[in-house]
Amino acid sequence: MSARAGPSKLLPMRGFIALVIVTSLAACAPRAEGESARTPIPTPIPDGAIQTGMDSYMIPLEQRDADGCQGYRQYSPTHMVTMALYYRTAASNGTGGFTANKMQADCYAKD
Repeated sequence: MSARAGPSKLLPMRGFIALVIVTSLAACAPRAEGESARTPIPTPIPDGAIQTGMDSYMIPLEQRDADGCQGYRQYSPTHMVTMALYYRTAASNGTGGFTANKMQADCYAKD
C-alpha cells in the first residue's frame, strides 16, 4: 500500500499555492511617485462646509432640530473623524466655534 496522495488530492493544494503567489506578487506592485497604500481617494468638499483645520470641516445638517438649532457633522477627505452632532458657539473673539454640548450652543434658549 502506498501513502502517496493521488492527483485529485493535490489539485486543490496547487490552486491554493497559486493564489498565495499571485496575491503576494500583486502586493509588491510598484506605485507612482508619492503614492502609498494609504493615499486617500480625493473627494469634493460638500457645499456649505466650514473649515475648522487642515483637511477638517463642519458640514451643516439638512434640517434643524426641534429647538431650531442648526446641527453640524465633522468631515475630512483625508482622515477619520468623530461621528457626533455638533452645534455652533459664540467665542469672545467673534469667530465662533463648535461644541457637542447643546447647552453651550448659541441657539439654545438659556433661562
